[in-house]
Amino acid sequence: MDFKLGIKSDPIEYRNSFPWLFRLMAEEGVTSLQLGSFFELYQLPDEYFIRLKKEADNFGITIDSLFTAHRELGGFFREDPEWVAVARRNYERFIEIGALVGAKSVGSNPGAVPRDLMGLKEEGLRCLYQAHEGAHALCRGPGN
Repeated sequence: MDFKLGIKSDPIEYRNSFPWLFRLMAEEGVTSLQLGSFFELYQLPDEYFIRLKKEADNFGITIDSLFTAHRELGGFFREDPEWVAVARRNYERFIEIGALVGAKSVGSNPGAVPRDLMGLKEEGLRCLYQAHEGAHALCRGPGN
């Protein structure tokens, strides 16, 4: 069996820079990174991720995957269609970012059902699966 050692980036969130992380990884011989999400990630322009990939490449680091660090995609489990639209848009952006950095996979924590709205869990999961399948209709919108 062949194992590849890697780390997830979200523990450095707002404490250290990516150049610091890449340098540390290179010094320790760890070459695989899972990029964790952070608040600004969804709004940063493509150019930022192109630069991030080049910087990682310069240190011999591969951004192999992306995975959310928080429950920020929980809008699928809300009654408000506006929340669903934002969650879906962010999920799609997360996938785009994965492509920009050359990741092999992108995954997420789908968020959480508010404890006082547990009855929305089944519909929220259906909504999430529609987003995964590329369905264009939003859940809980007009006619849904």
